[in-house]
Amino acid sequence: RSPSAGARAVRRWTSRIPDLFDKTLLCVPINDHLHWSLAVVANLDAKKPTFFLMDSLASAHDADQIKDYLHAAILSDFRRRFPTKPTPDYLASLPSVSLSLPRQPNTYDCGVYLIAFFEDLLKAPLAPDLADRFHPRIFRHADVQAVRRDLLAFFDDRAAAFLASSRDDRRTSSGSADDAVL
Repeated sequence: RSPSAGARAVRRWTSRIPDLFDKTLLCVPINDHLHWSLAVVANLDAKKPTFFLMDSLASAHDADQIKDYLHAAILSDFRRRFPTKPTPDYLASLPSVSLSLPRQPNTYDCGVYLIAFFEDLLKAPLAPDLADRFHPRIFRHADVQAVRRDLLAFFDDRAAAFLASSRDDRRTSSGSADDAVL
C-alpha cells in the first residue's frame, strides 16, 4: 500500500477522536497477514511525538510502513481540523524507537500479546527513555496465559448471559409454557 492508502485505512481511528492532539498515547491495533501488533504514537500532546511498534514476533509487520501510514493520517487529520494553520514543525517528521519486547513462543498468541502490551502501556507513565520502560521481561508468557484465561472467562460469562436473556425473551414473547396447547 502507498502511504496515502494506508493513511486512509487508519484515518477512521483519528477522525473519531475529538482532541487527538491532546492525547499522550495514540494506540492503533494492526492486523495484517493474520498477525496482530500494536502501533503507538506517544507524546503527541507534548508536541514530541514518537512512534513505536509493539510486535510480539519482532519483524512480522513493517514498522516503517506502519509509521508512514500513521504519520500521513496524523498530518491529514491536522490539516482537516486546522485548515488555516500551517503544519507545525513537530509534525514534520515522526521519529521512531525500536523496542526490545517479550516475544510469543508460538504462532497463535499475538492478539493476547497485543492486549498485554496495551495493559502494560496503561500501568505506568512513559519514561523519557522508552527503552528503559520496555524490555523483554515486562511480562512473562505465563502472564499472557493469565490474560487468555481472563478473556475466556469474560466471553463465557457474556455468552451465558446472552443465552439466558434469549431464553427469557422467548418465554415472554410466546407466553408461558402453561399456555401451550399440546
